Amino acid sequence: LTGLINRREFEQRLERVLKNSQQRKLEHTLCYLDLDRFKLVNDAAGHAAGDQLLHKISLLWTKKLRQRDTLARLGGDEFALLLEYCPLDRGIEIAQELLKATQDFHLLWEEQIFHIGVSIGVTGITATSRTVHQILQVADAACYAAKRAGRNRLHVHHPGTDGEQRRDWVAHLDKALREDRLQLFHQLLTPMLTHQRGHYQILL
Repeated sequence: LTGLINRREFEQRLERVLKNSQQRKLEHTLCYLDLDRFKLVNDAAGHAAGDQLLHKISLLWTKKLRQRDTLARLGGDEFALLLEYCPLDRGIEIAQELLKATQDFHLLWEEQIFHIGVSIGVTGITATSRTVHQILQVADAACYAAKRAGRNRLHVHHPGTDGEQRRDWVAHLDKALREDRLQLFHQLLTPMLTHQRGHYQILL
């Protein structure tokens, strides 16, 4: 459909790049891309429109990349981009170019115009990176953070941030539970019509 490599081939190339980085101390960048509002296109215009969108967006992104870069479709509306011999700062610039190109893109389908976005997680591949699974997991988590922050944006993972902060919060919450320091608040919602019953909204 897209002419791109699949997950298995992508992971093999990522494995080669990881070994290269560990042995020769070279820097590369991995981007995890997830289309925003893609399901709306499928629901509104059908899977043929969705397939056409995937095909066109793949061509659009490929034109923005260097010859050595690897773009893969992992499945559904999820993609991954491997930028070889590319330090994180330059990788962020390329990801921003893809983000802008996607924001400017539209699909015309049977007199309907569809606009989409993309959430991108970016992480560096260095000599300290451990495994292919760990690198993909970090990039995926960064992509999820971009979606959580409002979608159609990118989030960069820096060593010493996302994972470590989550562990700190787990310890913090565990301590609060043990010391009985959590409070539950509620708010009364009063109906305007007298025959309706009121209820409480729990605030978490």
